[in-house]
Amino acid sequence: MNSIYAYIDEFGAFGFKFDKPNTQTHFIITAIIVKEEDIENLSVAVVDIRKKFFQGEMKSKKIGKDHKQRNNILKELMPLPFKIFALVVDKRLIYENTGLRYKEPFYKFLNNYVHQELEVNFPQLNIVMDELGENEFITSFSKYVQSQKKELTLFDDVSFSMENSKGNILIRYC
Repeated sequence: MNSIYAYIDEFGAFGFKFDKPNTQTHFIITAIIVKEEDIENLSVAVVDIRKKFFQGEMKSKKIGKDHKQRNNILKELMPLPFKIFALVVDKRLIYENTGLRYKEPFYKFLNNYVHQELEVNFPQLNIVMDELGENEFITSFSKYVQSQKKELTLFDDVSFSMENSKGNILIRYC
């Protein structure tokens, strides 16, 4: 069986004071899922698309409301060998009296949920996440993910690592 890679990144931030500027109402975790043998070709194609449509980093905000341009980019991405998994959380629906209103449980719970869903569907899985920030938190989160893993069977092969998105194009453009 071929190994599958899931390159994971997040959009949004922790915070529930929605009346403050720049506090997003939603938090999104996205995984780009690709077979090991397709990683190199996908990376090259993504770089080519970035060069064709963007001056610098590939960011949705650079397209703005230019829906024709967005459609052209999506047409180029569609035939590429990858799948997308996304978890979109409306933070306004998280109850005030829950532990998810605290930063560390918030990140741990949501990321662990994504990992469990991916592991159920892809037994030969290599999870590669963007480094989330402070080294102490990264270490703590990594230990947490390892402790939450389901019991592996003889046929499972799941790995977990964290990389800086600046060095991995598939994380950077999740």
